[in-house]
Amino acid sequence: MFAKRNIDLSERERQAPPAIDSRTFLSAIPAVPLKRTFQAEPAIAREPSDEEIDLILKAGEFESRSEVVDCGACGYDTCVEHAAAICLGNSSWEMCFPLAKKKLVRERERYAQQAVTDELTGLHNRRAFDARLAEEVARAGRYHTPLSLAMLDLDGFKEVNDSYGHNAGDALLRPWASCSSRSCASPTSRSATAVTNSPSSCRIRRRRTLGRLRRRYAPRFGR
Repeated sequence: MFAKRNIDLSERERQAPPAIDSRTFLSAIPAVPLKRTFQAEPAIAREPSDEEIDLILKAGEFESRSEVVDCGACGYDTCVEHAAAICLGNSSWEMCFPLAKKKLVRERERYAQQAVTDELTGLHNRRAFDARLAEEVARAGRYHTPLSLAMLDLDGFKEVNDSYGHNAGDALLRPWASCSSRSCASPTSRSATAVTNSPSSCRIRRRRTLGRLRRRYAPRFGR
């Protein structure tokens, strides 16, 4: 009984003091006089100039105010208001849905082009060649027109790689690719459609194209 009484007494002594509310605590603190050391002035909001807004619109790929969309997806009623908010640092063009969509389309087109383009030469790769060859074969069969396929080979290219390394071979392929790209491209689409699809005209165009390739390659790449 005595031991239990001592335990209860020690427990009461360890208990936290009763809580004091803030009002009672502040009333016990002596008052401190406050004195303003500056003159209060109203905040003045800066208005962006028309030149600044036009520059922001150009950054958002709007060349003029007549090209704005005013879709309201950014939270502002007009693109001009959004541009003013961007100028003041209250928003960004990441909030513009039409601009984000335009960038997404460009990225998709860029990736699609990279998928069919050789990184070293800039020419179409094997995937693009197979697809284009299938299209041309189908077109020739549909219209019953001749189809010509010219295969080009660089003589001694393996010896260049073996003797000087692959960097030298890459340096040789780049000008060759640029030259072949200019030689095989049609001058205009009109001149190509103006020629009839008769066998004789196909032979003439084939000879002209191969002759142009021979004249370009022979002085620079050998035979």
